[in-house]
Amino acid sequence: LVTTSCANIGMTVALLNSTTSSDVSLDFGVLRLIRLLRVVRVARVVRVLRFMNHLVVLVEGMISTLRLLAWMLGLFLIVVFAGGVMVTKVIAQEDILAHEEEINEWWGSLPKAMLTHYVLATTEDWVTIAELSNEAVGE
Repeated sequence: LVTTSCANIGMTVALLNSTTSSDVSLDFGVLRLIRLLRVVRVARVVRVLRFMNHLVVLVEGMISTLRLLAWMLGLFLIVVFAGGVMVTKVIAQEDILAHEEEINEWWGSLPKAMLTHYVLATTEDWVTIAELSNEAVGE
């Protein structure tokens, strides 16, 4: 691996040194050899990975976990969207937005309500949001 890398760098430097401003044509045989050395280097890495079964199992596990996380993110977005629609509809019926500026900041529109649901899911400032929303709705 190190040998092919050194040969690759050496050939590239030699190719760059051999070309002058008057000699614009490149030797495609040298470029083909450099490309072949790169392919050999990748093939050697793949051959080494074949003997590391535990690494392959770990990578496969990470890929399947990423698929699961994508489904969880989709489900979370559906729940946050449904909650945002519900809360926005309830607050619009109660006509609370005209009275409370903070309530309008948290629940005034669907994107704001979805962001507030995300904040509540991460338990960042949920006590303040819950108390002021509860007072505004009138328990």
